[in-house]
Amino acid sequence: MNSGFMSSPSSDDSGTLVHTFPNRSHGLTGLGGIVETSQDTFAIILGDLNHTTLVGVEGSFSIWTINLNGYPDQEPIVNEIASLPGSAFLNGLTTLKDRTTVLTCDSFYGSIYRIDTLTGEVELALAPDNTTLSPPDQQWVIGVDGIKVHRPRGSEVAYLYYTNYMGQGYYRVPIDPCVGTPAGPAEVLGTGLGIGLDDIDIDKSGVSWLSVAHESQIIKIESTGGVEVAAESPDLRFVTAVRLGRTRDNYTKLYFSTGLGKVGFIDVFRRL
Repeated sequence: MNSGFMSSPSSDDSGTLVHTFPNRSHGLTGLGGIVETSQDTFAIILGDLNHTTLVGVEGSFSIWTINLNGYPDQEPIVNEIASLPGSAFLNGLTTLKDRTTVLTCDSFYGSIYRIDTLTGEVELALAPDNTTLSPPDQQWVIGVDGIKVHRPRGSEVAYLYYTNYMGQGYYRVPIDPCVGTPAGPAEVLGTGLGIGLDDIDIDKSGVSWLSVAHESQIIKIESTGGVEVAAESPDLRFVTAVRLGRTRDNYTKLYFSTGLGKVGFIDVFRRL
């Protein structure tokens, strides 16, 4: 069952079921990345994924939007926006300068696509290379995973930051912030960071926070290149998503979720 839940960071509730998406193959189902494209409207990846083998069903992946304006007084407005029949494992999502246009990555084929969530138009933004493809002879064929568009403070250049799940590398490439196409070569930000490099968030000072699923870790990478383990715990087993708080009350908190269904946070200003 593909179900979307909403949870308040200011309470201890376990989440409220917002919508159940249709199953497309019995036993091969999953929701991928999620990103806010406008106030209370989100783009979401839906596809068929075997969570044991981590193999997706080619042709099953699509991008949907869910509009929560008016919720819970009104039912969410849910639409399938675009199908990507040539993809095998859509994973990360991030927004471009116009937030209604998103980038998504295919972790199996190493491609990065641009999708207009208003029109459903799909275009290839970045072709696969050795930074986005999974290394050969790995247990799981998962390359580019977490993606995040970010313009560093004081920079006139926007970058696409991305992880390689099995390649254990962290990279960025300068892009056109409107369409996501590359404006220069990729840059290595870190290597050997652990198996299962997954999601990314970047704070205002340029520090990157990365989840490392198979190491049960969240790591911190300074803009100058320094790397340290911010948190390591059995509670972080298969940690797949990280996101910094956005309000005055929770901006010091880094929220996480795991492939085992656990949701929590760490205080990034405390020594862990």
